[in-house]
Amino acid sequence: MNPLSKLLFVIIVGTPLLLTLDWVSATLTLVLESSVLPVLLRGTRLQGRQIVAGGRVALRRRIVLGLFVVGAGAVMSGVVALLYASPAGRVWFEFGPATISDNSIELVIATTIRIAALCVPAVVLFATTDITDFADALAQHAQAPERFVVGALAGMRTLQLASADLAFVRRARRARGVSAGGIRVVMPLLVLSLRRAETLSLAMESRGFDSGQERTHYRTSVFTMRDTIALVLAVAIAIVSTGVSIATGAWSFVIN
Repeated sequence: MNPLSKLLFVIIVGTPLLLTLDWVSATLTLVLESSVLPVLLRGTRLQGRQIVAGGRVALRRRIVLGLFVVGAGAVMSGVVALLYASPAGRVWFEFGPATISDNSIELVIATTIRIAALCVPAVVLFATTDITDFADALAQHAQAPERFVVGALAGMRTLQLASADLAFVRRARRARGVSAGGIRVVMPLLVLSLRRAETLSLAMESRGFDSGQERTHYRTSVFTMRDTIALVLAVAIAIVSTGVSIATGAWSFVIN
């Protein structure tokens, strides 16, 4: 899939979920998107490149870690909603400001499922996206400013080196016989990052990245039939989940 179509998929599917607080639309969206995502991503390849170092095993670990973080965040948000939502209906537990009622139980279910439905496609789709391809798609299809795209790409590439820089600083400090843990590594890591940023800035300047002239692209970002199908499915998921929610009377506009 084209990275821009992945972004549009997440936006189209997630927009209805931001307008309602019900659990019906969130559950239906989560089920439908979990069904279509494996089909849309099946057989995808990066030509000559790996998304993450370590190949498919590292990629699966990244996806699992992202889903774990999403699950933890959803549970924590649900606990807050369970304890501090406005009480309504039967009150099951009350201690100080914390109150568990029928309304808070319904809200925690809706909140947890909605967060999962919003974040799961984003984690899966963008974990399988190379940021260079994403930058190409933004510049060529979305007509984003070249300076913004190239600068953001350079910043993301530098950010990906943070773990390698941290390991380098720790090994260097151990070789000198000093502590390599805690806050002591922050200053050397900051100095190393500033040096790399300066070198990168000079390299980009020398290659004319700020010339203001129209730029060409080494790689061509293309939309395929799979991208069209993905966007059609995203619209269908949004319409079906919203329609079922309204038909069942579960739709609860967020402003209300």
